[in-house]
Amino acid sequence: MSIPKTEMRNPLSMNMDKMGSEEMALLVIQANYDAVRACENAAGEIAKALGNPKVLNTVVLGLAAKHIGFDKEKWVEVLASTVPQKTIEINTKAFNCGYDA
Repeated sequence: MSIPKTEMRNPLSMNMDKMGSEEMALLVIQANYDAVRACENAAGEIAKALGNPKVLNTVVLGLAAKHIGFDKEKWVEVLASTVPQKTIEINTKAFNCGYDA
């Protein structure tokens, strides 16, 4: 979802006190959307650099895991027990790259 460019405004140039709840909600949605797209683009570049675009989801998992608060080694342990044996190495690298990004 994207707010049409004609509706987007620079929040720094706006008087937040005079902003309606709908306009504030649209700004929050746009900011979150932009942040997700930036993470997705970064994750895609990391996956390509690893030589396997299919590990994009694992890179994103690493990005998210960093902010959830569980132990990194536990994540890697669960990942290794979940993915096919032949993909453990690339998925672990992808997860670590996302986590460390």
